[in-house]
Order: sequence, then structure tokens, then C-alpha cells
Amino acid sequence: MLKRNNAIGAAGMMVAMALLVACGKDAGGPPPPPEVGVITLAPRVIAITDQLPGRTTAYRVAEVRPQVTGIVQKRMFVEGGEVKAGEQLYQIDPGSYRAALSSAQAALKRAGAERIVGLPDVAPTIVSMLAERAVRA
Repeated sequence: MLKRNNAIGAAGMMVAMALLVACGKDAGGPPPPPEVGVITLAPRVIAITDQLPGRTTAYRVAEVRPQVTGIVQKRMFVEGGEVKAGEQLYQIDPGSYRAALSSAQAALKRAGAERIVGLPDVAPTIVSMLAERAVRA
């Protein structure tokens, strides 16, 4: 234990001597002034921009859908463009409409032919009614 105390005492003495030696030296005066840079300011216009991620949505959306049956052959408007009331939007295959028109015209001709054929049956009835004065001319 005595050796340990001697070692601690010797270390303490060395530290004290180092401090006394450092205090005795003159540092050579005040430290030199620090180096600084100098710039000249001039007013100028600088655009400040920020790029931020985001999404936009339309506040008003209109879906354009054809309200007739048939095969759409051509779209007459530009996606996202403006359309006016009454403007043609789609061109539809006229084949099915031509077939329906031909069928309706044939049915009309058939009905007209049946009417003409049925007139001779109606004529005697009208004559007899006129004879009875049931129908006034």
C-alpha cells in the first residue's frame, strides 16, 4: 500500500511541476486578428419558387355517353374539349337503323294494301246504312 501512495504522490508532483513550468512562460502577446472575407451587397431581383407535390381535380365533371343503341363508328369530339349544345358527338353505324326503316316502310305498304282490299267489304254496309238513314251523308 505504501508503494501505491508513493506512485500517486509522484504523479501529483509531476502534474504540479508541469503547471508551474507552463505558467512561467510568456505566450508572446495577444493572438493575431482572425482573417475575414468581405463582399459588397447589391440589390437585385431574385425569383423565389417552391416546387411542391400535389394533385388537382375538376370541380365540375360531365360524363358524355351515347343514349342510342348501335355501334359507335367515330367520336366527333376531343377528349377534355368544350362541346356546345346540339353538337354531334358520335357517328353511329346506320345499318341497323336502315333495316328498321325498311321494315317500317314494308309494314306501312302492307297495311295500305290490306285497307284497299278490305274496302269492298265495307262499301255494302255503308250503302245499306245510308238507305236506312242511320248515317247522314
